[in-house]
Amino acid sequence: MTIHASWQPFFVAHADEIEKILSAVRADGFTPEEERIFRFAETDLSRLQVVILGQDPYPQPGAATGRSFEVAGLTSWLTPFRQASLRNFVRAIYRAETGEILTWREVQEKIRDGSFPILPPHELWDALEAQGVLFLNTYLTCRPGAPLSHKKLWEPFARALIAHLDESRGDALSWFLWGGDARRFGAYCPHGVHYESRHPMMTGPWEDDFLRNPCFFATRERVNWTGKNEENVYILK
Repeated sequence: MTIHASWQPFFVAHADEIEKILSAVRADGFTPEEERIFRFAETDLSRLQVVILGQDPYPQPGAATGRSFEVAGLTSWLTPFRQASLRNFVRAIYRAETGEILTWREVQEKIRDGSFPILPPHELWDALEAQGVLFLNTYLTCRPGAPLSHKKLWEPFARALIAHLDESRGDALSWFLWGGDARRFGAYCPHGVHYESRHPMMTGPWEDDFLRNPCFFATRERVNWTGKNEENVYILK
């Protein structure tokens, strides 16, 4: 596990708490792999612009990467995958780029024919992270096949972590708070801009539906959400 220097004071201050959590997690079984649990801390805290707050890792064995909403081993948007949240994530980026809400199959066709240039999934998270996007789960582990099984273990740590992000970056951060659980944590990050909606796992006709959230459009000047520029070249800032 690599901890960026900007995170060292936080980890030193919470070292005992972290060790207690990890002892309990190891005894119960967990995903993602241990070296990926604190994946968020590989980023430079001082460069963060957007925090996308997920719930906990995908519970399917081998799917979690330590970054919220990313699916391990997925290399093409045209390959079938089961995570509806990720499909809707890409649909929302498409809407920010075009103003249209399409079905997932329609978005796939746009990707296939080149009219919606977006990096493949195994490259997109790196490109967005390089632009200051933090993909953070509030609960950093779960038991395989059991969502939210480690919620009580991680909740106090999550509150402290989110408060630390807020104190460190203040109004420089935009917070994407999708779903009731993420919105609840908004109380610990009073600064910056909050973009709140229902969770992307399910979409529908609601006023606060995820696909109607302006989060991607409102932050387009700071983050290129497709990961490509006008010449379709990989962006790393």
